[in-house]
Amino acid sequence: MKIGEITEVDRRANSDQTTYLSPGFWFLLAALAATWAKLLIAWNTIGTNDTVVFFLFGRELSIHGLAETYRRVILFNHPPLVAYYLRAIYDLSSLYFFTHNNITFAFLLRLPGVIADLVSSLVVWKLADAMGDRRPPFWALLLFALNPISLMISGFHGNTDSVMVMFLVIACLMTARQQPILCGLFLGLSWQVKIVPLLFIPVFALFWHNRRQLRPFIAAFLVTTVLLALEPLIFSPIAYAKNVLSYGSYWGLWGITYLIRISDFQHLSRISFFGLAPAATIISNLLKLVVVSFVLFLAWRRRGSDAHGLVVTLAMSWLSFFIFAQASPRNTLSG
Repeated sequence: MKIGEITEVDRRANSDQTTYLSPGFWFLLAALAATWAKLLIAWNTIGTNDTVVFFLFGRELSIHGLAETYRRVILFNHPPLVAYYLRAIYDLSSLYFFTHNNITFAFLLRLPGVIADLVSSLVVWKLADAMGDRRPPFWALLLFALNPISLMISGFHGNTDSVMVMFLVIACLMTARQQPILCGLFLGLSWQVKIVPLLFIPVFALFWHNRRQLRPFIAAFLVTTVLLALEPLIFSPIAYAKNVLSYGSYWGLWGITYLIRISDFQHLSRISFFGLAPAATIISNLLKLVVVSFVLFLAWRRRGSDAHGLVVTLAMSWLSFFIFAQASPRNTLSG
Protein backbone atom coordinates (compact mmCIF):
# COMPACT_ATOMS: atom_id res chain seq x y z
CA MET A 1 0.00 0.00 0.00
CA LYS A 2 1.31 3.39 -0.92
CA ILE A 3 1.95 6.15 1.58
CA GLY A 4 -0.87 8.28 0.13
CA GLU A 5 -3.31 5.40 0.44
CA ILE A 6 -2.30 4.82 4.08
CA THR A 7 -2.86 8.49 4.85
CA GLU A 8 -6.33 8.36 3.31
CA VAL A 9 -7.25 5.25 5.33
CA ASP A 10 -6.08 6.91 8.54
CA ARG A 11 -8.09 10.03 7.71
CA ARG A 12 -11.26 8.03 7.18
CA ALA A 13 -10.72 6.03 10.37
CA ASN A 14 -10.23 9.20 12.37
CA SER A 15 -13.33 10.70 10.74
CA ASP A 16 -15.43 7.65 11.66
CA GLN A 17 -14.13 7.72 15.22
CA THR A 18 -14.96 11.41 15.51
CA THR A 19 -18.48 10.74 14.24
CA TYR A 20 -19.12 8.00 16.80
CA LEU A 21 -17.75 10.13 19.63
CA SER A 22 -19.53 13.32 18.64
CA PRO A 23 -22.21 14.83 20.92
CA GLY A 24 -24.81 14.29 18.21
CA PHE A 25 -24.12 10.56 18.17
CA TRP A 26 -24.56 10.22 21.94
CA PHE A 27 -27.68 12.40 21.86
CA LEU A 28 -29.26 10.22 19.17
CA LEU A 29 -28.27 7.08 21.04
CA ALA A 30 -29.92 8.40 24.22
CA ALA A 31 -33.10 9.37 22.35
CA LEU A 32 -33.34 5.94 20.69
CA ALA A 33 -32.71 4.16 24.01
CA ALA A 34 -35.49 6.16 25.66
CA THR A 35 -37.80 5.40 22.74
CA TRP A 36 -37.10 1.68 22.99
CA ALA A 37 -37.80 1.72 26.74
CA LYS A 38 -41.12 3.50 26.18
CA LEU A 39 -42.13 1.05 23.46
CA LEU A 40 -41.41 -1.87 25.80
CA ILE A 41 -43.51 -0.28 28.54
CA ALA A 42 -46.36 0.49 26.15
CA TRP A 43 -46.30 -3.04 24.72
CA ASN A 44 -46.32 -4.82 28.07
CA THR A 45 -48.72 -2.64 30.09
CA ILE A 46 -52.30 -1.42 29.84
CA GLY A 47 -51.67 2.04 31.29
CA THR A 48 -53.81 4.07 33.63
CA ASN A 49 -57.57 4.52 33.78
CA ASP A 50 -57.19 7.07 30.97
CA THR A 51 -56.66 4.16 28.60
CA VAL A 52 -60.07 2.76 29.52
CA VAL A 53 -61.67 6.18 29.15
CA PHE A 54 -60.11 6.65 25.71
CA PHE A 55 -61.30 3.17 24.72
CA LEU A 56 -64.86 4.12 25.67
CA PHE A 57 -64.48 7.38 23.72
CA GLY A 58 -63.25 5.39 20.71
CA ARG A 59 -66.26 3.09 20.88
CA GLU A 60 -68.64 6.03 21.15
CA LEU A 61 -66.98 7.73 18.17
CA SER A 62 -67.09 4.54 16.12
CA ILE A 63 -70.80 4.03 16.79
CA HIS A 64 -72.15 7.58 16.76
CA GLY A 65 -69.55 9.71 14.95
CA LEU A 66 -67.77 12.87 16.08
CA ALA A 67 -70.59 15.42 16.02
CA GLU A 68 -72.99 13.19 17.95
CA THR A 69 -70.30 12.24 20.48
CA TYR A 70 -69.78 15.90 21.36
CA ARG A 71 -73.52 16.16 22.00
CA ARG A 72 -73.87 12.87 23.89
CA VAL A 73 -70.70 12.81 26.02
CA ILE A 74 -70.15 15.95 28.06
CA LEU A 75 -66.74 14.78 29.30
CA PHE A 76 -65.41 14.28 25.77
CA ASN A 77 -63.32 17.46 25.62
CA HIS A 78 -60.72 16.48 23.03
CA PRO A 79 -60.27 18.27 19.69
CA PRO A 80 -61.19 16.53 16.41
CA LEU A 81 -57.69 15.33 15.51
CA VAL A 82 -57.58 13.19 18.65
CA ALA A 83 -61.13 12.00 18.01
CA TYR A 84 -60.30 10.79 14.52
CA TYR A 85 -57.30 8.87 15.84
CA LEU A 86 -59.29 7.27 18.67
CA ARG A 87 -61.97 6.12 16.25
CA ALA A 88 -59.32 4.72 13.88
CA ILE A 89 -57.42 2.71 16.49
CA TYR A 90 -60.65 1.44 18.06
CA ASP A 91 -61.68 0.00 14.71
CA LEU A 92 -58.17 -1.26 13.90
CA SER A 93 -57.69 -2.98 17.26
CA SER A 94 -60.67 -5.24 16.57
CA LEU A 95 -59.33 -6.52 13.23
CA TYR A 96 -57.93 -10.04 13.04
CA PHE A 97 -54.38 -8.95 12.18
CA PHE A 98 -54.15 -6.73 15.26
CA THR A 99 -55.80 -9.16 17.68
CA HIS A 100 -53.76 -12.09 16.33
CA ASN A 101 -50.49 -10.16 16.81
CA ASN A 102 -51.51 -8.73 20.19
CA ILE A 103 -51.47 -5.14 18.92
CA THR A 104 -53.88 -3.66 21.43
CA PHE A 105 -55.79 -0.41 21.66
CA ALA A 106 -53.68 0.50 24.69
CA PHE A 107 -50.46 0.16 22.70
CA LEU A 108 -51.79 2.07 19.69
CA LEU A 109 -53.00 4.85 22.00
CA ARG A 110 -49.51 5.41 23.38
CA LEU A 111 -47.57 4.85 20.16
CA PRO A 112 -47.95 8.45 18.82
CA GLY A 113 -46.70 9.85 22.12
CA VAL A 114 -43.60 7.65 22.05
CA ILE A 115 -42.83 8.65 18.46
CA ALA A 116 -43.57 12.29 19.28
CA ASP A 117 -40.97 12.28 22.08
CA LEU A 118 -38.33 11.05 19.66
CA VAL A 119 -39.27 13.67 17.06
CA SER A 120 -39.30 16.40 19.73
CA SER A 121 -35.80 15.40 20.83
CA LEU A 122 -34.47 15.64 17.28
CA VAL A 123 -36.24 18.97 16.72
CA VAL A 124 -34.84 20.39 19.97
CA TRP A 125 -31.35 19.38 18.82
CA LYS A 126 -31.92 21.22 15.52
CA LEU A 127 -33.36 24.19 17.38
CA ALA A 128 -30.28 24.26 19.62
CA ASP A 129 -28.08 24.37 16.51
CA ALA A 130 -29.94 27.52 15.45
CA MET A 131 -29.19 29.23 18.78
CA GLY A 132 -25.50 29.79 18.00
CA ASP A 133 -23.60 31.06 21.02
CA ARG A 134 -26.69 30.63 23.21
CA ARG A 135 -26.92 26.91 22.57
CA PRO A 136 -27.94 24.96 25.71
CA PRO A 137 -25.23 22.81 27.31
CA PHE A 138 -24.93 19.25 26.04
CA TRP A 139 -25.88 17.69 29.39
CA ALA A 140 -29.22 19.56 29.31
CA LEU A 141 -29.98 18.32 25.79
CA LEU A 142 -28.98 14.79 26.78
CA LEU A 143 -31.27 14.92 29.80
CA PHE A 144 -34.10 16.08 27.53
CA ALA A 145 -33.52 13.12 25.23
CA LEU A 146 -33.57 10.64 28.12
CA ASN A 147 -36.29 12.46 30.10
CA PRO A 148 -37.19 9.79 32.70
CA ILE A 149 -40.53 11.50 33.39
CA SER A 150 -41.66 10.90 29.82
CA LEU A 151 -41.11 7.17 30.31
CA MET A 152 -44.26 7.18 32.42
CA ILE A 153 -46.15 9.93 30.59
CA SER A 154 -45.68 8.64 27.05
CA GLY A 155 -44.81 5.01 27.66
CA PHE A 156 -47.30 4.15 30.39
CA HIS A 157 -49.92 6.77 31.16
CA GLY A 158 -51.96 6.81 27.97
CA ASN A 159 -52.59 10.35 26.74
CA THR A 160 -51.67 12.73 23.94
CA ASP A 161 -49.66 15.44 25.69
CA SER A 162 -46.41 14.51 23.93
CA VAL A 163 -47.97 14.89 20.50
CA MET A 164 -49.12 18.40 21.30
CA VAL A 165 -45.64 19.30 22.55
CA MET A 166 -44.07 17.86 19.40
CA PHE A 167 -46.13 20.12 17.12
CA LEU A 168 -45.42 23.12 19.35
CA VAL A 169 -41.67 22.48 19.31
CA ILE A 170 -41.72 22.13 15.51
CA ALA A 171 -43.55 25.48 15.33
CA CYS A 172 -40.66 26.98 17.34
CA LEU A 173 -38.15 25.50 14.91
CA MET A 174 -40.04 27.11 12.03
CA THR A 175 -39.58 30.52 13.67
CA ALA A 176 -35.82 29.93 13.72
CA ARG A 177 -35.97 29.07 10.03
CA GLN A 178 -38.21 32.06 9.19
CA GLN A 179 -41.06 29.90 7.91
CA PRO A 180 -44.33 31.61 8.98
CA ILE A 181 -46.60 29.30 6.96
CA LEU A 182 -45.16 26.12 8.45
CA CYS A 183 -45.15 27.73 11.88
CA GLY A 184 -48.87 28.47 11.56
CA LEU A 185 -49.57 24.96 10.28
CA PHE A 186 -47.83 23.21 13.19
CA LEU A 187 -49.30 25.57 15.78
CA GLY A 188 -52.71 24.76 14.31
CA LEU A 189 -51.97 21.06 14.60
CA SER A 190 -50.81 21.43 18.21
CA TRP A 191 -54.08 22.86 19.47
CA GLN A 192 -56.00 20.22 17.55
CA VAL A 193 -54.44 17.78 20.02
CA LYS A 194 -54.75 19.92 23.17
CA ILE A 195 -56.36 23.35 23.50
CA VAL A 196 -53.60 24.82 25.68
CA PRO A 197 -51.47 26.10 22.72
CA LEU A 198 -54.25 28.59 21.98
CA LEU A 199 -52.83 30.49 24.94
CA PHE A 200 -49.59 31.06 23.01
CA ILE A 201 -51.12 32.52 19.83
CA PRO A 202 -50.23 36.10 20.89
CA VAL A 203 -46.58 35.11 21.35
CA PHE A 204 -46.29 33.74 17.82
CA ALA A 205 -48.55 36.35 16.25
CA LEU A 206 -46.61 39.32 17.61
CA PHE A 207 -43.33 37.63 16.72
CA TRP A 208 -44.39 37.40 13.05
CA HIS A 209 -46.10 40.80 13.11
CA ASN A 210 -42.81 42.38 14.14
CA ARG A 211 -41.27 40.79 11.04
CA ARG A 212 -44.13 41.82 8.74
CA GLN A 213 -45.06 38.19 8.12
CA LEU A 214 -48.23 37.93 10.18
CA ARG A 215 -50.61 37.26 7.28
CA PRO A 216 -49.08 33.98 6.05
CA PHE A 217 -48.80 32.75 9.63
CA ILE A 218 -52.43 33.54 10.44
CA ALA A 219 -53.66 32.16 7.11
CA ALA A 220 -51.88 28.82 7.65
CA PHE A 221 -53.10 28.61 11.23
CA LEU A 222 -56.73 29.32 10.30
CA VAL A 223 -56.76 26.95 7.31
CA THR A 224 -55.36 24.12 9.47
CA THR A 225 -57.85 24.86 12.24
CA VAL A 226 -60.89 25.08 10.01
CA LEU A 227 -60.09 21.99 7.96
CA LEU A 228 -59.57 19.79 11.01
CA ALA A 229 -62.55 21.18 12.92
CA LEU A 230 -64.87 21.41 9.93
CA GLU A 231 -67.10 18.48 10.90
CA PRO A 232 -67.99 19.67 14.43
CA LEU A 233 -68.16 23.30 13.29
CA ILE A 234 -70.87 22.34 10.79
CA PHE A 235 -72.79 19.61 12.62
CA SER A 236 -72.34 20.33 16.35
CA PRO A 237 -70.86 23.82 16.85
CA ILE A 238 -72.50 24.49 20.22
CA ALA A 239 -71.52 21.15 21.74
CA TYR A 240 -68.02 21.48 20.27
CA ALA A 241 -67.55 24.93 21.78
CA LYS A 242 -68.95 23.83 25.13
CA ASN A 243 -66.96 20.60 25.42
CA VAL A 244 -63.64 21.68 23.93
CA LEU A 245 -63.23 25.45 23.81
CA SER A 246 -64.76 26.18 27.22
CA TYR A 247 -63.12 23.25 28.96
CA GLY A 248 -62.08 23.93 32.55
CA SER A 249 -60.57 21.70 35.23
CA TYR A 250 -61.18 20.41 38.72
CA TRP A 251 -61.07 22.83 41.61
CA GLY A 252 -58.71 22.08 44.47
CA LEU A 253 -56.16 19.71 42.94
CA TRP A 254 -53.24 22.05 42.26
CA GLY A 255 -51.44 25.20 43.30
CA ILE A 256 -53.44 28.10 44.68
CA THR A 257 -56.80 26.30 44.61
CA TYR A 258 -55.22 23.36 46.45
CA LEU A 259 -53.92 25.68 49.19
CA ILE A 260 -57.36 27.27 49.47
CA ARG A 261 -59.06 23.87 49.65
CA ILE A 262 -56.86 22.51 52.46
CA SER A 263 -57.33 25.74 54.42
CA ASP A 264 -60.94 24.65 55.09
CA PHE A 265 -62.57 27.81 53.85
CA GLN A 266 -66.33 27.39 53.78
CA HIS A 267 -67.67 26.06 50.44
CA LEU A 268 -64.11 25.90 49.03
CA SER A 269 -62.89 22.71 50.67
CA ARG A 270 -64.05 20.08 48.17
CA ILE A 271 -62.67 18.84 44.87
CA SER A 272 -65.22 19.67 42.20
CA PHE A 273 -65.71 20.23 38.49
CA PHE A 274 -69.42 21.04 38.40
CA GLY A 275 -71.44 23.29 40.67
CA LEU A 276 -68.59 25.34 42.09
CA ALA A 277 -69.38 27.84 44.82
CA PRO A 278 -69.58 31.47 43.58
CA ALA A 279 -66.33 32.31 45.37
CA ALA A 280 -64.56 29.38 43.70
CA THR A 281 -65.84 30.47 40.29
CA ILE A 282 -64.59 34.01 40.86
CA ILE A 283 -61.17 32.80 41.99
CA SER A 284 -60.90 30.41 39.03
CA ASN A 285 -61.72 33.17 36.56
CA LEU A 286 -59.24 35.52 38.24
CA LEU A 287 -56.49 32.91 37.96
CA LYS A 288 -57.25 32.45 34.26
CA LEU A 289 -57.19 36.22 33.80
CA VAL A 290 -53.78 36.41 35.49
CA VAL A 291 -52.36 33.77 33.13
CA VAL A 292 -53.80 35.34 29.98
CA SER A 293 -52.72 38.85 31.04
CA PHE A 294 -49.18 37.72 31.81
CA VAL A 295 -48.85 35.92 28.47
CA LEU A 296 -50.15 38.99 26.62
CA PHE A 297 -47.69 41.18 28.52
CA LEU A 298 -44.78 38.89 27.68
CA ALA A 299 -45.83 38.61 24.04
CA TRP A 300 -45.95 42.40 23.66
CA ARG A 301 -42.81 43.22 25.61
CA ARG A 302 -40.74 40.53 23.86
CA ARG A 303 -42.24 40.83 20.36
CA GLY A 304 -38.90 41.92 18.93
CA SER A 305 -37.03 38.86 20.21
CA ASP A 306 -35.32 36.43 17.91
CA ALA A 307 -36.14 32.70 17.80
CA HIS A 308 -34.17 32.09 21.00
CA GLY A 309 -36.13 34.86 22.71
CA LEU A 310 -39.41 33.37 21.52
CA VAL A 311 -38.52 30.04 23.12
CA VAL A 312 -37.74 31.87 26.38
CA THR A 313 -41.07 33.71 26.15
CA LEU A 314 -42.91 30.42 25.70
CA ALA A 315 -41.05 28.91 28.66
CA MET A 316 -42.03 31.86 30.86
CA SER A 317 -45.61 31.56 29.64
CA TRP A 318 -45.66 27.88 30.54
CA LEU A 319 -44.35 28.69 34.01
CA SER A 320 -47.13 31.19 34.60
CA PHE A 321 -49.64 28.61 33.42
CA PHE A 322 -48.26 25.97 35.79
CA ILE A 323 -48.21 28.38 38.74
CA PHE A 324 -51.71 29.81 38.36
CA ALA A 325 -53.57 26.86 36.84
CA GLN A 326 -56.47 25.81 39.06
CA ALA A 327 -55.74 22.12 38.54
CA SER A 328 -52.60 20.10 37.99
CA PRO A 329 -50.98 20.71 34.61
CA ARG A 330 -51.55 17.01 33.84
CA ASN A 331 -55.32 17.40 34.32
CA THR A 332 -55.49 20.79 32.69
CA LEU A 333 -53.69 19.53 29.61
CA SER A 334 -56.19 16.71 29.27
CA GLY A 335 -58.65 19.00 27.56
